[in-house]
Amino acid sequence: MWVETGTGPRSAHPIKLGSQLIGRSSAVDVTIQSDPVSRHHAELYWDGEHLRIRDLGSRNGTAVNGTPVVDWVELRDGDVIVFGAVQAVIQFGGTTPASRPADRQRPTTVLQQPTRARRPPTRLSDVPIFISHSSEDKVAARSIAAYLGRAHWTVWIDEVGIAGGKDWREELVRALEQTWVVVLLVSINSMRSKWVTREIQAADRLGKQIIPVVVDEAPYPDALRMILMGVQQIQLNRLGEDDHRDQQLARLDHALILAARQPGTTPPGKTLIAIGNVIRAIGLIGFIVGFVLFAYLGIAAVGAIDLPPIDIGGISSPFIGWGVALVFMIVAAIGEGIRRAGMRKGI
Repeated sequence: MWVETGTGPRSAHPIKLGSQLIGRSSAVDVTIQSDPVSRHHAELYWDGEHLRIRDLGSRNGTAVNGTPVVDWVELRDGDVIVFGAVQAVIQFGGTTPASRPADRQRPTTVLQQPTRARRPPTRLSDVPIFISHSSEDKVAARSIAAYLGRAHWTVWIDEVGIAGGKDWREELVRALEQTWVVVLLVSINSMRSKWVTREIQAADRLGKQIIPVVVDEAPYPDALRMILMGVQQIQLNRLGEDDHRDQQLARLDHALILAARQPGTTPPGKTLIAIGNVIRAIGLIGFIVGFVLFAYLGIAAVGAIDLPPIDIGGISSPFIGWGVALVFMIVAAIGEGIRRAGMRKGI
């Protein structure tokens, strides 16, 4: 593997058989001293015939020839890899793998750190969100996963993320490596579950963001108290009530947007946010006016108080006011949708 920092000499480092970890940590096989590179960034696997790579849930992503890496990707001679802000080129001694015997095809890479950091064009909404939960909270987990799917997030939940015949422990670890955030369902059941504790401890070791979502009030166990200390909780303990479900789930969506913005470099759609805020304000003001008109016409219609009638097109029904309120409520909802689209831009 050729390593170049832009100022120092290059040194050869051939890829060995088996697995090799790449990252900023000194404990990995190939260390890249660059801030945009995660401590455990990616993994290469060379079996003597095929060279593959996968991202390990890194902060700034891995891309091959401009395409973001999520699962294992096979590499060819001349492929360009970007680890955060470091560029690498795969070399099979100037020939393609098929043209040389397997024992002479050992590849090398050329790593070159650019002078300006460049983030691969990975949309964070395409990277899975890991939902950590107890099996007793399956209903709440499914409800949250379904909502996040409708909100255009990608979700990993164990009952659908693990194919039949797969080792579920291995699949859980791989899912945690590939996720960017873990949504922890806090409940009495989950806080007693040793598997939930292990998932959160593994996520913490991998440097993943963790968002605690309270579906049932319960204290953190000692093993998680230090990890979750100071992390803001989201209350979703009224999911069973139709009147509050969507409102509470919207809080989680908003928290995910804010979490996605923290490591991101793409600015939100400020113009869309401004337009959405204006339309929403107009809608809210119109709703208030319509509601006041509804109340006024209703009181005038029943004659409870002597009020001068308001004649609109020969109709003085209080439903005119209700219709105005309903129309502006829809306008406010449209404004909120535009504002949220601006916040989501680039995610």
